[in-house]
Amino acid sequence: MPTVKTLEQIQSFLKEKVCENFKLKKPNDKNVDEFELVNPNVFIMNFPPKKYLPVGMKSINPCIIVNFEDGTDDKETSEMNLRLIFIVYSPGFHDKNSEDIVEAIPDGKGGIDLLNFMDKTKAEIIKNQILNGVKIQYPIKWGIYQKEEQTPETDPYFYGWITFGVKIKPYSTSEIDKLLT
Repeated sequence: MPTVKTLEQIQSFLKEKVCENFKLKKPNDKNVDEFELVNPNVFIMNFPPKKYLPVGMKSINPCIIVNFEDGTDDKETSEMNLRLIFIVYSPGFHDKNSEDIVEAIPDGKGGIDLLNFMDKTKAEIIKNQILNGVKIQYPIKWGIYQKEEQTPETDPYFYGWITFGVKIKPYSTSEIDKLLT
């Protein structure tokens, strides 16, 4: 099975089994204190530029990005390592101080939202083990990206990852011929 087709199968699985049943905060560029709950998006390798979102999509985030890391093929089997990148938005609260300057007040919920989103995804992967025809391989690893900004508590975006391998059928002769023409 070609690499892109495998990523598309994983994307489809995540949309149907995870994102359609889970809602997270969508950023509001005009007012940070206002948000709506939406189903997360799922992208392959990257997300579209903000000014060129697909029709009907109002925001990139929250989302999962399905990334290819590396693969091996021994003619009998093909294996790939994938990384799912999670992005959630949680702005906390905002209030004006005595000098009429808006201050961000973290509420600590972004990290919890991120971990719940990742746990839901991991549980669905483990429960199904075959994701739209793509067999997962253990171990499954997960973690969060540490924030390196000077004031990480005021950054409203939270990032995490899950990695796992998949085992797929090697290219058939017709797939090889199709790729070479």
